[in-house]
Amino acid sequence: AVSNSAPQREFIEERCRERGFNNVRIITCDVNQLKLDPNSFDRCVSIEMFEHMRNYEILLGRIASWLKPGGKLFVHIFVHREVMYPFEVEGEDNWMG
Repeated sequence: AVSNSAPQREFIEERCRERGFNNVRIITCDVNQLKLDPNSFDRCVSIEMFEHMRNYEILLGRIASWLKPGGKLFVHIFVHREVMYPFEVEGEDNWMG
C-alpha cells in the first residue's frame, strides 16, 4: 500500500492487523517519487488518488510496469452524482494539483 498520509497508513495497518494480513507492505510517500521493481505485483488498487493527479499517461505507464503480465489495476475515484469535482492546478510543487 502506498499513501502520502500518515493517518491513512495507520488506518491500513490497523485493518491488516484485524484481518490477520501479514503480506501487506505500506509505503508512505508521494506516488510521483515512488520507485518499485518492474513486474512486482499481481494487483494494484488506487483509492481516491487519481482525481488528484495531473499526468495520467505517465502514472498509468509506471503502474503498468509494476504489474506482472496479466496483472490488474482497480481504480476508485471520488465523485459526486450531481456536482463536478473541478481539477485545479496549484503549481508544480503541489502534489494534489
